Amino acid sequence: MFRTCTILLVCLMTFTASAGDTYQFDTVHSSVMFSVAHNTVGMAHGRFNTYDGAVEYDGDTPTSVKVTIETESIDSGDAKRDGHLRKPDFFNAAEFPQITFTSTSVKADGDKLEVTGDLTMVGTTKPVTFHLTQKGPVDGRGGAKIRGLHGQAVINRSDFGMSYGIPGIGDEVTISVALEVVAK
Repeated sequence: MFRTCTILLVCLMTFTASAGDTYQFDTVHSSVMFSVAHNTVGMAHGRFNTYDGAVEYDGDTPTSVKVTIETESIDSGDAKRDGHLRKPDFFNAAEFPQITFTSTSVKADGDKLEVTGDLTMVGTTKPVTFHLTQKGPVDGRGGAKIRGLHGQAVINRSDFGMSYGIPGIGDEVTISVALEVVAK
């Protein structure tokens, strides 16, 4: 019985040691931004101020990414425009308070990552691929491991039911992320 328990304990410790590390978003040092053509000649930029997420790692390779964004936190630098973006013409924040992304695959080639997953906005879920560059790990305050993930994805907002103003306001939206993630 002692031998069986010892073997079981060793197996459990091995499984635990090989389990991945979880890194939480450091939202103070991160950004989730977007840009879209405006009047066919300019670009409008914005960001979301409230979001959270986590990245699971197996060694130096990410295995999953999860993000939750509070739709109400949209910030384009203009309060009147932000109010319109929260309405049913765009994000319909009252009915759909969150935007989520959950990865379905992560492909790594050195520090380059291709993270594909399900993006849900305005009640519609579509596959989206982010092309990211990974940096780190480095030691942060208190010795916590910190990594960076930087890059973008391009979506068509009409795929998510947001067709208001096309073509004056572009259909193609670039989502850019600059994330610092910290080991739990």
